[in-house]
Amino acid sequence: MPDPSIKKSLLSSIFLQPILLSLVAGFLFRNSLDGRSTWIGQSDWLSSRALSFALSLMGAQFVLSDLLAISWHTIVSLLFCIFLTCVVGTVVNRFLKLDNSFMLWLLAGNCICGPAAISFASQIFNGEKKDIAKAIWINTLIGFILMILLPFFADLLNLSSEAFGVWAGSSLQSTAQVVASASIFSTESTDIALMIKSIRIIMLLPVMFLLKILSSPNSIEYSDSKKARKYQFSLNSFLRTFPRFLIVFLMLSFISLMIDLSGILYGPEFSLYTVFSQLRPLLGQVSKFSLSLAMFAIGYLCNFDLSRSDCRAIIFAIFTALQLVFTSYFIIRI
Repeated sequence: MPDPSIKKSLLSSIFLQPILLSLVAGFLFRNSLDGRSTWIGQSDWLSSRALSFALSLMGAQFVLSDLLAISWHTIVSLLFCIFLTCVVGTVVNRFLKLDNSFMLWLLAGNCICGPAAISFASQIFNGEKKDIAKAIWINTLIGFILMILLPFFADLLNLSSEAFGVWAGSSLQSTAQVVASASIFSTESTDIALMIKSIRIIMLLPVMFLLKILSSPNSIEYSDSKKARKYQFSLNSFLRTFPRFLIVFLMLSFISLMIDLSGILYGPEFSLYTVFSQLRPLLGQVSKFSLSLAMFAIGYLCNFDLSRSDCRAIIFAIFTALQLVFTSYFIIRI
């Protein structure tokens, strides 16, 4: 078991993430001013521009070796768990009747990588800026509780370190939660959990496409022929609904994967691979800074008046998070 001081630092890192700190700072800054609506327009502009820039640079963080390190059986099982959670979640929302965008943000956060995925989804599924902060807080709180409970239940179920690493990496929301929970259970679980978590992050864009299909009735064209209704998927209208920053994101993702492939084929001494390996962390830091800047602006725009719909959102987030926990448990039992 890890040293208690290591546990404490991992747990504290959950609530000391720059995204969450920036949200709090923006919220407190607005409430400390006399004229609270003075910078609303500027904050809205800053949140949109900084968020698009930050998410575009996220494409450069995809690492081919993470994908190659996991068996195809595990990847397929993980895809099934995420697909099932998204489908069941959209069905459940027919009864809870959450705002469609808010529901999709929560699904993205639970299924992929917490606050970062919520920020990404907010640029694809338009909604109230103030609700982004609510979605992030709900996601973080539920993830924090699961992060503590999972090692306890894993011990009751007599799971091995390898099995728990797969379980934590498949079900917990943010990377910090995955690392903390895996380290609480055993040091051997951490590397496995991080590899599984990396696969989920790589699935970010495919999951966005899936959610878009599940939630977009406008992507279906209707035509009557011989008194029969036919359904035809309109790819052009579907693709036009995606924001422009995705073009940069996809380009950087493709470049990143191709350079990783060149490193595998020609060795780590390949000049282009060496340069990009040094550039990738810098792009990651710029992306994190821009994302934190966007979260500060979003925090300035939001308020936390708890409504009945927020209670339904919490119920929805708990349900989908637990569904992912239970379905991903079967990955380690198959």
